[in-house]
Amino acid sequence: MPTAAGDCAAASKKSDKRISPALFTAGVKGYAQLKADRDFAYWVVQDFEGRKILLRCAHAEDSQPEHVLPEVSKIGNEVNAYGGGTLALGDDGAVYVVTQHTIAMLTPAGKYELIYDGKELGQDFADLTIHGRHLVAVCEQSDTTKGYDLNPTNKLIHIDLGTKKIRDLVTGADFYASPRISPDGRRLTWMQWNHGNMPWDETQIGHAELLSAASEADDLLADVRIILDGQGKKINYHQPTWSNEGRLFVASDEQDDHWNVYEVDVQPNEAPAKTRKCQTSRIGTECGTPHWQFDNAQFAVHNDQIFYHFNDGILALGDVDGKKLLEVPSGTGGYTHYSHLQYCGNGLAYAIATGPRKAQSIVRITVKGNIDEQFKSSSTLQIEPIRVLAAVKSDEELQGLPLSVAEEIWVDGPAGIRFPGWYYPPSTRLSLIIFFSNPDRDESALPPTIFQCHSGPTAQAHDGLDLRKQFFTSRGFAMFDINYRGSTGYGSKLRRSLYGAWGDNDREDLVLSVKKLIADGRADPKKILLKGGSAGGLVVMRALRAEPSLFTAAVINYGVLDLERMVAETPKFEIGYNRQLLGADPAIWAERSPKNHVEAITTPVCFFHGSKDPVVAPAQSEEMHAALAARGVKTALRILEGESHGYRTREGVTIANEGAYSFFCAIMGIPCASEVELDIKNLH
Repeated sequence: MPTAAGDCAAASKKSDKRISPALFTAGVKGYAQLKADRDFAYWVVQDFEGRKILLRCAHAEDSQPEHVLPEVSKIGNEVNAYGGGTLALGDDGAVYVVTQHTIAMLTPAGKYELIYDGKELGQDFADLTIHGRHLVAVCEQSDTTKGYDLNPTNKLIHIDLGTKKIRDLVTGADFYASPRISPDGRRLTWMQWNHGNMPWDETQIGHAELLSAASEADDLLADVRIILDGQGKKINYHQPTWSNEGRLFVASDEQDDHWNVYEVDVQPNEAPAKTRKCQTSRIGTECGTPHWQFDNAQFAVHNDQIFYHFNDGILALGDVDGKKLLEVPSGTGGYTHYSHLQYCGNGLAYAIATGPRKAQSIVRITVKGNIDEQFKSSSTLQIEPIRVLAAVKSDEELQGLPLSVAEEIWVDGPAGIRFPGWYYPPSTRLSLIIFFSNPDRDESALPPTIFQCHSGPTAQAHDGLDLRKQFFTSRGFAMFDINYRGSTGYGSKLRRSLYGAWGDNDREDLVLSVKKLIADGRADPKKILLKGGSAGGLVVMRALRAEPSLFTAAVINYGVLDLERMVAETPKFEIGYNRQLLGADPAIWAERSPKNHVEAITTPVCFFHGSKDPVVAPAQSEEMHAALAARGVKTALRILEGESHGYRTREGVTIANEGAYSFFCAIMGIPCASEVELDIKNLH
């Protein structure tokens, strides 16, 4: 009589197209920091060895990517813990990069030149803007006498590119981002905010005249003031952007519930700036993104045109006066999600893009023919076939793989609130029937379903290809990736609905999602699995406490499990975030902390955590694992040496994925062949 293990082995030999970590940890890990000027598009490539390489490609249709700085492997920063904004382009063709506390330049002639090294002073930099001899950047200055400074100073600094002298430029606020010099070099604008808010909450836009100082004693700025003030008004302003004609734009939610683009008319004599919404036809969709990392543009302006990326996956081109907006048909070229948008004018744009069957790519978007004629006569934006300059995985590499395409499902919440999630069915029934050893070989049997809770919690799950999800769907699991209350992309009301209720509202939405998929006949109530990272880990543990009989097993990556400890140890950037999400009452922190309610957890839980996580201490996972093991709960723990908040190495990614798979199978009694062995306490 065949055994379950024999069936699994036979299935593997017969047709093993399951997606493995060896596939998605090979080669390029991802792309970051896309910029474009009049001649080239530039981007940063990261691999699983930790190297970051700068590439570029000329605008000509037949041009190919080329290495610019292959010898530099430390492009990056850790400003606000999450970094970003490591690449900037000068107006003379020079390229500027941030390389671990330093600012360097690649001259148009190809010479690599150090501009400034701030390591000895504890300085790190992000979000550079350059014009002539002016270089302005965000600077985070830490106390070098401390091993890890939880409260560094943030400011805007200026470097004279002629003398390479540095000086403080704008100080006083708790945080700064997006300094931008106007095309004529005469004005500077920036975004700032203070504790009690995150950069997607109440922010301010600053503005000043930028002077050409004759000496170090001369002022560089005049008429320094706040021109847009969202403080105390529940208004967010972000991504201040100059057009090449010197017009100023921002993303904001000041007039309705969603982020959209506004033109800013700076007024004289201390008067607040006036704003005008640039498009009114796409009510109920957002053009904007939460500022976790620096310099992720969701719109770009050139002359009198704006290229938009809306959070429902739509690209569009409109005129700045809002009279016309043409959308690229959804899913064009297979892409549904874009970031780091760059617009060079004349219908030429670049973005980092992904789609349900498209790996993360650097893409060139070219509008067909005459744009003005399209504005007059077309109902959609006609573009040439999207040109892929680089891809994490090519279409050829993905061809033949069992990819699961997600379906968006909306869930009814309390008080009329609705929230979405992305449902991924198993990509093969054969795997489901044989691998899960259904004794009756019932083809109608439902698969185990993993409910995934994204991190943040201010973030958004989308349907772009993620081979870590496909790892599970290719093995017969279904997945549901939830955009619970607190997620972005669906308006400020939904985003703010988690304030004061972190660990409650999101937990309730997870439970509602599980019950909906069970009621809809999509999920088996005996095979409900949970997976969450960081803030998503808190959601998972809160759900296990609230309704332990509903869940079969859970996996948590670098999860928030001790709120009291997290409040005490949180770096500066997220201090206000904790108070915003939890309130100021320590009794609430204690009540919602999973570590204080170990006795209520009976569901098997596996923990993975990086040993060098600066955001959530690995001790949170270690202590929770030990407490559950002592109570007889099935539990496992893997501390990943050298990993941070999110796994960056090939080994870390492999262990986290194979380990989760191994744990789920062990708890459900399913034999499996995994590269990762876990020490599961109390399994037998």
